[in-house]
Amino acid sequence: MSGKISAGQFLDAFRDQWKEAVEDNPEGIRQSYRNGKAWTGFMLADENALIRRLSERLSFDVGMEFQTLDCVYYRKKFRQKAGHEPFAAFLDVIIEHENGAGVEEEMWKLLFFHSPLKVLVFYDWDENEKVRGEKRGNWLSDRLSELLRMGSDFDAWWPEADDTEYLFLVGNRLEEGALPHWRHMTVRSSDFERRSQAPPAETLYRLRT
Repeated sequence: MSGKISAGQFLDAFRDQWKEAVEDNPEGIRQSYRNGKAWTGFMLADENALIRRLSERLSFDVGMEFQTLDCVYYRKKFRQKAGHEPFAAFLDVIIEHENGAGVEEEMWKLLFFHSPLKVLVFYDWDENEKVRGEKRGNWLSDRLSELLRMGSDFDAWWPEADDTEYLFLVGNRLEEGALPHWRHMTVRSSDFERRSQAPPAETLYRLRT
């Protein structure tokens, strides 16, 4: 794959990688979901984690725990300074994965780094849990509203390239014990302010697998 990768291309590859993982070990996915350590391992930390394998599907090299970021994708284009190790010329994709409530902190990290595609993976309450209270039912909409507001505020002070894309990937379960499903929303940095005016949860699309 050559040239800039779009949010749509990332989603297509994620869909294929997720489908492959589900076909390979559906019961393992069910058991590890919502087990914080096990799920982080499956998605990110283990040697064969989904996000690591996804980098191969997209023909990128991968860096884990790069600076303060969970994961970066880059190609082998390096800058070299005499007497020093080579370093990536640029970051094609930066990825943050949040398995808890600290979604806004991960968004700040994405805002502070430069890349044409920034991906934030996080999780909503399961549908059967939302009936236990209004706060849980509104949690996702509140988080998305805050992420859009943060992006709008940041762009007002320090604008990025207008075509910088932010991809939000949100997992949850439709019923207890089911495999998680995914919804997504893509926002260009130039659209943060406009998108923050509408109910954000209504602009999520289900990832068809």
